[in-house]
Amino acid sequence: MPPIGKIERVPIREVWRYEDEDFTPWLKENLDQLGEVLGMVLDRAEDEFRVGRFSLDIVAKNANTQDTVAIENQLEDTDHSHLGQLLTYVAGAEAKTAIWIAAQFKEEHRAALEMLNNSSNGEIAYFGVEIEAIRVGNSEPAALFQPVVTPNNWRKNFVPTGGETTPGQQRYIEYWRPLLERLNEEHNWGLTKLENQTSQFNAGSGLRRGFGNFYRTMRFTNSKEIRVEMIIRGPSAQWNKAVFDILESSKEQIEDAAGELVWERMEEAATSRLGFARPGSVRDAEETLEQHRQWMYEKVTTVHNHLRPFLEDAQRTANEQQLEDLDSEPAREGTDSEALVP
Repeated sequence: MPPIGKIERVPIREVWRYEDEDFTPWLKENLDQLGEVLGMVLDRAEDEFRVGRFSLDIVAKNANTQDTVAIENQLEDTDHSHLGQLLTYVAGAEAKTAIWIAAQFKEEHRAALEMLNNSSNGEIAYFGVEIEAIRVGNSEPAALFQPVVTPNNWRKNFVPTGGETTPGQQRYIEYWRPLLERLNEEHNWGLTKLENQTSQFNAGSGLRRGFGNFYRTMRFTNSKEIRVEMIIRGPSAQWNKAVFDILESSKEQIEDAAGELVWERMEEAATSRLGFARPGSVRDAEETLEQHRQWMYEKVTTVHNHLRPFLEDAQRTANEQQLEDLDSEPAREGTDSEALVP
């Protein structure tokens, strides 16, 4: 049986000292973590959105509906000031979803969000989310999002419209289905759900058992690009960056096999990625969309066929380095000297 670590809480200010300089920039680059908890695909829309003399922390898009999402955060207990700001931003940004992130929600502010959900008739969804920092053993700290207030009709893959397919969702369904069917038919992907309603499709790494800290993604971005990428998402940010650096050290050899890649270490994010990008939008003409499908098909096949041996070697090397580092460090009192190694 592999060793099982113990979750430890980390003081939040040790991870993000300042809300505006540390936490907000980190969250902008890691909206996928928040979206995963809330059942949404959150795309970053704008770095700053001003409403009068105030500035909203983050404006995002819900890729399920293409609606605006207003995100207000604070690394302390909730207060009346931030509640007022949130309501101001929702109105100013014409947001359909409001997410208030805080270290802890006071009972009166939970009640206020619940009242707003009850009175909005589903037109605007209000979420209250508590943020903690945790670690396992000697791992890097990680964010833990806990929803404490949710809309009345909330569920994973949340759609405020009550489940009806929107025009934006239908565009994605019509785009993805022929591509996914082709991957099933020609490469035995074994996909059973082909009606993807979002701007992004994720799949496993395609690596053998024991090499699962990567996943392939095909997506449309808000900057009107289409991308096919391999995402490096292992047990810690430190491990992810180590794998990326190992891969980049073989950049010339990798690109000889796979073609020219976009390399993104993503310093502010836990993950890193590499892959292909070109201009494109799901709103393009059908003839152009077919060209996008062909390009995605070729690139995701390239990622699977040509990156796999490099990924296996990089993961193996990163694991060995991690074990060497652990062996060279004295175990801290009250903790195991072993870390989670994939």
